[in-house]
Amino acid sequence: MNKLADESFEEFVRSRSAHLYRLALLLTGQQADAQDLLQVVLERAYRHRAALLRDVDPEPYVRKAMINAAIDRRRLLRRRAERAEVP
Repeated sequence: MNKLADESFEEFVRSRSAHLYRLALLLTGQQADAQDLLQVVLERAYRHRAALLRDVDPEPYVRKAMINAAIDRRRLLRRRAERAEVP
């Protein structure tokens, strides 16, 4: 992988992680869940960092990925709750 992409992604994380954490907290409502959500999404973005950093700001992608991951998590929790209620 490209060293410049690594450094650029690290800079992005350093500069925007507090802001992204606040979004994760709004989406989840709990600190531990927000930290988990942010970590998962940043790890996914890291795998695609070269493409993300090629010609665009990665933040919109990361924000959308975070929203999608939060929706997926809520759906999963709802399904588990529904299964637990069925005798």
